[in-house]
Amino acid sequence: MKYGNDPGPLIELEFWQNKADNLNSIHEQLQSVEVKNILRFLEGNKSTYNTISVRGITHFVQGEAIFQMIDEWEREAKMFH
Repeated sequence: MKYGNDPGPLIELEFWQNKADNLNSIHEQLQSVEVKNILRFLEGNKSTYNTISVRGITHFVQGEAIFQMIDEWEREAKMFH
């Protein structure tokens, strides 16, 4: 905020109330039956996923993160495909 443009304490309270409302909404969504069913499915199927960056691939398996440099991953991918 620019100097001299102080919105006052009521605007600050409104800002933080909106933040709290957003967090409460997210919390409620995470407690929903649908989300719990999805989590149960993923856990039961030993779900895994990957993220990719310029440096490499991170493979997540049952809460464990395994990082592999991109050139290593490319070599292995060529061997199996």
